[in-house]
Amino acid sequence: MKKIFLLNFIFISLISCDKILKDKYDSQDSEITTRVYAVGTDKDENGCVSSAGYTWSILKNDCIRVFEIGYRLNPTQINADEAVMSAFVIFDEDKEKTELFLPNSDKSIILNLDGKGIYKNGKMVFDSNEFVLKIDNKNTYEAAKEQLQNINNTQEEIE
Repeated sequence: MKKIFLLNFIFISLISCDKILKDKYDSQDSEITTRVYAVGTDKDENGCVSSAGYTWSILKNDCIRVFEIGYRLNPTQINADEAVMSAFVIFDEDKEKTELFLPNSDKSIILNLDGKGIYKNGKMVFDSNEFVLKIDNKNTYEAAKEQLQNINNTQEEIE
């Protein structure tokens, strides 16, 4: 009697668990497609990975991160509703040339030393003494100004 009860219990348990008897892939199951994107595959013609912040430098003849080794120049006219897009400048070892990286520009611009700290290329003039970039004789970019403030976030300037 115990054997019959045990066999019936096992049989009913197997029937009630119909997942064991079903096919693993039913026709109603949807197929899942996964796409694998490799990070760092967006290399430019010089092999620089732009998603990692690298840009080709003509002066350094290498991929560089301009925001790490360059000097930041902020626009002189900043609109409150727009993001600040900075330009960057780097110098060669002899300080005979400077390379200018403008925002929204694909290529850098080489400026040659023209006088005491003045670099020129066409309508662009960079004054390395004041760190001001002039385009068409207008101050377009300048070095970021340091503004010290109280630590309690008031707008009062510290002298």
